[in-house]
Amino acid sequence: MMSEPEPGRFDAGFDYTSVQVEPCPYCTQDVASIPPADLAAALVEAGRRWRDFVGAVMDYPGGVDALRARPQPDVWAAVEYGCHVRDGLSLFARYVELTLLVERPQFDPWDHESAARNDRYREQDPMAVADDIGMATRELASLLQPRTRAALERTGMLGEVEFTTAGLARYVLHEALHHLRDATAVVPAVTI
Repeated sequence: MMSEPEPGRFDAGFDYTSVQVEPCPYCTQDVASIPPADLAAALVEAGRRWRDFVGAVMDYPGGVDALRARPQPDVWAAVEYGCHVRDGLSLFARYVELTLLVERPQFDPWDHESAARNDRYREQDPMAVADDIGMATRELASLLQPRTRAALERTGMLGEVEFTTAGLARYVLHEALHHLRDATAVVPAVTI
């Protein structure tokens, strides 16, 4: 496994889109090995894990503060990771929908740093964010099932990177799981 950047920081030299076809060298999640027929259930399970994590932290006195606390000024708080995951799931659901409807669509890139600032991620209600993650995973799962193999192999472009429908789902599933790991790292007193 590669030496992972601290939570909240990323390796600018690593192609994170590669997780659609190989394990993440940082978190070791191997979403590439999930059969297309199992992606919907894996997404819903990721949403449940986020809700369990946030709910467990909220059960502690000061839980909201713990979820909003940044371990360092330039490292996201757990709720910020959750907002990023929620918004990423919603965006990738739109990408999947476009891929199923349009021949080889070109997706607009997402400026997630601006979204974090403009939408004031850190101030959002952690439990509402967790609920929204669950809703977003179920929405994306519903787009994936039932689908033919041909539908899951349709492609779209994000910049110079080609994604299949299944690849889009794998990528955003990795985001949900990888950032759940980051969120638990910045709230170390709670395990899920």
